[in-house]
Formats: sequence, structure tokens, C-alpha cells
Amino acid sequence: NPHLKNIERLKQGLFYLHREVNIIHRDIKPQNVLLSNDLTAKFCDYGVSEKIIENDLISKTAGTYHFFAPECCDPDVNLFKGRATDMWSLGVTLYCMIFNYLPFWDNDNCGNEFSVLEIICRND
Repeated sequence: NPHLKNIERLKQGLFYLHREVNIIHRDIKPQNVLLSNDLTAKFCDYGVSEKIIENDLISKTAGTYHFFAPECCDPDVNLFKGRATDMWSLGVTLYCMIFNYLPFWDNDNCGNEFSVLEIICRND
């Protein structure tokens, strides 16, 4: 199944970025996954990526809010783990790729940024 292979490739690609190249992508989403001619999935758009520093802590959000980890949505949290937020974003991305819709959406407010962040933070 090519979809299962791509899930594994994206997971391995993220591990490679984190462990071998020491990069946090920070904007993992379906639009930043390319498919080659042989349908191999690869990450693209490293515009907001960061080099991993010693403790893996980052202090500001970057990327697309629908894919933010809960700790990135909480105004009381000042620092969060970069690798963990990438893994969360990969999970949301895979969900979108499998089900073809976002897991966090507020139909009442047309996906308003603040309502979506509240939904993510509440873990509904």
C-alpha cells in the first residue's frame, strides 16, 4: 500500500531531520509534503525551520495554526519541545491525508484561528 509506505517515509524523514541534521521543521502540513513521480513523499518548505539547540526548547510558534500542538496554543506556556511539536504536526498531517479533513475545526466560526486554537488546547 503506497499510503502506508509514505506514512513510514514521512516518519523516518522527520526522525532524520531531528536526529541527523538537527532541524525542527515547524510547519509540517499536507501542503508541505511533495510526492515524487514514483509517489514517494518528501517534506518541503523549510522557511520557518530552526536548528535544534542543546535542550530542544523553542519559545515562539511558527507555521500553520491548524497543526499546532496544544502547548503552542496555551498562552501560559513559554517554552516547548520542538521535536514534540513536529511529531504532533505530523500526526495531524497524516490524519488529514487519511480522512481528507482537519481534526480540529470550528464549524460555528468558519475555522476562526482563535476558536481552532481553543479546540486544540481543550483536547476535544
